[in-house]
Amino acid sequence: MDQLIQYWRIYNHIIPMLVISLVIILLIFILIFFIRIKKKQVDILKRTVLELLISLNVISICFVTLYPTGMKENHIIDLRLSISSMMSQGTESFINLLLFLPLAYFCSLRIKFLSKYYLVLCFVIFSLLIEVSQYVLPLGRITTLNDVILNSVGAVIGIILSKLYLKVMNKEVNSYA
Repeated sequence: MDQLIQYWRIYNHIIPMLVISLVIILLIFILIFFIRIKKKQVDILKRTVLELLISLNVISICFVTLYPTGMKENHIIDLRLSISSMMSQGTESFINLLLFLPLAYFCSLRIKFLSKYYLVLCFVIFSLLIEVSQYVLPLGRITTLNDVILNSVGAVIGIILSKLYLKVMNKEVNSYA
């Protein structure tokens, strides 16, 4: 709970900017939606909603992981890989696990031409880029190997959930045929 209070203290002053940004993004995707309707593209609503959700997820991940904390700690790296440290950081570990789950879920539904292995590799690389950015930039953040692992596990869970969803939806469609 203390971790959530700390996050609130860090981010509470930028919530108005975040709300305005979300409204602008939503307006852009509404415009894209109407352009696609005019061009009579297939699966317009599904594609546009998935792309909106993917964009919002990427923005929120970058916001949560790359926003400066105000702490004076710079360039700290923790390469210890331990399950006990993951468990002791309860809320933070859970947030890292959930951070990539929706992004992987929506990407897996939208980008069907990539195999799930390449998709996982993309998420591992994205997580590594975030951790490298946290190390290189003066954000007051700590770079840890545990974050990369938890983000990757969250991505794998998201991809598995999307595959299960598609399997269930295909069974329902076939049962009506």
